Amino acid sequence: MNRTVKIQETSHVITKNLVLAEGVFGPFPKDGTIEFPIFTDKEHKAEADRLFENCGGDIALLNPAGGWVTKLWHAEKYGLLADRIWEDLGLRPVIVTGPAETEIAKRVLAASRSGKVIAAEPTLKGFYELAKRARIYIGGDTGPTHIAVAAGTPIVGIFGPTEWWRNGSPNKADICVERLDIECRIDCHRRTCSNWICMDITPETVLRAVAERLRPTSTVA
Repeated sequence: MNRTVKIQETSHVITKNLVLAEGVFGPFPKDGTIEFPIFTDKEHKAEADRLFENCGGDIALLNPAGGWVTKLWHAEKYGLLADRIWEDLGLRPVIVTGPAETEIAKRVLAASRSGKVIAAEPTLKGFYELAKRARIYIGGDTGPTHIAVAAGTPIVGIFGPTEWWRNGSPNKADICVERLDIECRIDCHRRTCSNWICMDITPETVLRAVAERLRPTSTVA
């Protein structure tokens, strides 16, 4: 490729890449939906089935981890949120993390008082299959969030130093909880911060977003 492609500055990363592809290969048909097929096999489906059956009912997935410390909502708040999801919404909270994220999962569990929170470390494709079985997913700007989007799971994102319009779910029904009352988030993208207030968000605020996302959408005939 030896030419540039003009892309609207405030575009979602998916849109940017699709426009770039069109610049190379020409226009392609669009029907308004974007699909992200992830191919799994019987072992991943069986892994998800086992985890789901152990939960004994409808589940909410919560992922407290992430690549940047500035993207992390406080682990203790995830524990409090998990309890409220169980008590107020009747969903079994499942804390999903990777093998190197055991400590953050322990902090979430330590903050929970309900005794109803389950921790799991599924494989990536097992997580994808589990997300397809979940009622909702809550997490920050991190890989598992994007996998849950691909699975079609209803999403509540908790975003701080990065933008939902750029990195979040392209599904308009999904919800982002973010601080819109502070100016320092504009074009931030800091991996460290001496004034890290963007993730000062209460569990009650996130719970309201979860309840809203779970509410059935009305359709007009």
